[in-house]
Amino acid sequence: MLIRLFLLLMLMTGAGSACLAQLTASDIRQLHNAARYTGSEEDLLKILGKNIRYPAAAQRADKMGMAVFVLKISKGGRIVETGTLNKSHAEFKEAIGRAADMTKGKWAASNDTAQFFYAVIPVLFDIYGSGYTMHTTKVPDYFQVTVVVTAVGVPNAMNGLYERQESDYVTRANNLARMERHTEAIQALEELVNLQPLHTAYYEPLITLHEKIGNATEAEYYRLVRNLFAQEEK
Repeated sequence: MLIRLFLLLMLMTGAGSACLAQLTASDIRQLHNAARYTGSEEDLLKILGKNIRYPAAAQRADKMGMAVFVLKISKGGRIVETGTLNKSHAEFKEAIGRAADMTKGKWAASNDTAQFFYAVIPVLFDIYGSGYTMHTTKVPDYFQVTVVVTAVGVPNAMNGLYERQESDYVTRANNLARMERHTEAIQALEELVNLQPLHTAYYEPLITLHEKIGNATEAEYYRLVRNLFAQEEK
């Protein structure tokens, strides 16, 4: 069960956070311009499923999460940029990126009106027995099918791992906000968004904290991502 997040937000002045969003607000507004995969969906899933490996370092550290991976495609079908809607762990992004490279030359524009097109590929990294489930499986219809990558954990040792991680991040975010350590609180919230990028409630305090410290660009970025999924919850 997801834990309700009661974040104590306090007024403050100070320096902005160094955190940067993976894509731009302009990209988020254009995600509906979906790139077309020229092969079959089965072919795409086979490529990704066979070649995305759970990073060994992430497994040793019990890291889990969903990376909402994005390929930015030119009119000519070339992959010009990659990123994630949420920040995600670097190991996960690298693992997906290596597999996504194998789809080069297989993307095409879906119309002749946009400059860029996007392929959004949610990839869930889970450790068997952790109890990790997504808040919702409902995503915009232009997203690709979610790919699930599961690592084998030590039998019985993983029980309740996900719930403990989520609870720890919630507690950390609350305590840091209470101490007005807002940049660190943002980092804890971003870990929650890494675990549950489709759970819109986690974006609310993240947006507010960025606004409090003057990070208008970051606040707008996360507002757009939240709205993207909030439309699907209606």
